[in-house]
Amino acid sequence: MSETDILEILLRGAAMGMTLLIAVAFFRLCGRSQAARFGALFALSAAVYIPLASPLIADSLGLAALPLGYFANLEVVFFWWFALALFCDDFRWKSWRLAPFVLVAAFLALERTAGLPPDMRVAAGLGCRTIALILMIHVLIIALKDWGDDLVEPRRKFRVLASTVIALVSGVTVTLEMWVVFAPKPDGLHMLQAVAFFVTAAGVGGWLLLARRHLLPMESRRPAVVSVQTGARPGVAPEDRALLDRLIAFMEAGGFAESGLTVRNLAERLNTQEHRLRAVINQGLGYRNFAAFLNRYRVDAAKEALSDPGQARRQVLQIALDLGYGSIAPFNRAFRDATGETPTGYRKAALADGTAPAPPASSQAPAH
Repeated sequence: MSETDILEILLRGAAMGMTLLIAVAFFRLCGRSQAARFGALFALSAAVYIPLASPLIADSLGLAALPLGYFANLEVVFFWWFALALFCDDFRWKSWRLAPFVLVAAFLALERTAGLPPDMRVAAGLGCRTIALILMIHVLIIALKDWGDDLVEPRRKFRVLASTVIALVSGVTVTLEMWVVFAPKPDGLHMLQAVAFFVTAAGVGGWLLLARRHLLPMESRRPAVVSVQTGARPGVAPEDRALLDRLIAFMEAGGFAESGLTVRNLAERLNTQEHRLRAVINQGLGYRNFAAFLNRYRVDAAKEALSDPGQARRQVLQIALDLGYGSIAPFNRAFRDATGETPTGYRKAALADGTAPAPPASSQAPAH
């Protein structure tokens, strides 16, 4: 065994150890966070994959490498689940999300079945890695799509830094695995991979262990309820209470209806720094993304308009536009998510009864 081989094994061992620490940290939060459960699965499978990706280590494990390899190669599916639960505040588990798991497991089984023709095994391997690439691309999309609306600062940073790095490292690894099916392995490939794993585990893992409690949505956590009348401001620093008052006053005066309103231009309206405004909305009102905060006010105003007999002939599209929505589709989606009904259905029921449920106070945080 050469010195290079020894160095590669040491790097992989260190990366595996750090990844196992991340898995343990996630496991400790599994009872309170769905994202932590998926994160623990991902970290554990990544810890298994890191050594198995080296022939030096895999060959020494003998038959034990086969079941471990199945679990290790499912890491992309576990990471996809983790990203969905972490970045999507309205995430709910759906049975169809098992489809990539089933497909990857089936392709892995075909790839490792010795009795099949070589071409079929190669095709199965390519199918498995194609699914992995698609999942990594989707992770990048969801990580960056709502970056501007994210009010949880550690998660906002994780979207760009850690998530992007993990997705890219995984994507490059999968691409190389597909490439070497058709061409000889380039010299130094496994050493380069070991260095990438070590750097990623050290950088991302160290930061994640420090930020995880603020990063992960806790199922037992309940957003604070702010009372305008009493002046209570849970979670808000004393120096930011005046800013929260200005924010609530601006929104209740109809500022939410401004088309294209973002955290940045809202901060300009309130003459404050963007990061302070994000912290006030998140820590003072309990919202994890700006769109949910904005939609709360807009949907409440839509309920009033739709249940008003004097506005019965106004088109739903016009109401949506007046509330700041650029088109009917995002309005319908936000209204249905908040009420479980379409705007048209809500209007028919409210006008038929002659009464409508009073919209909740917009200064309160969501109950979910």
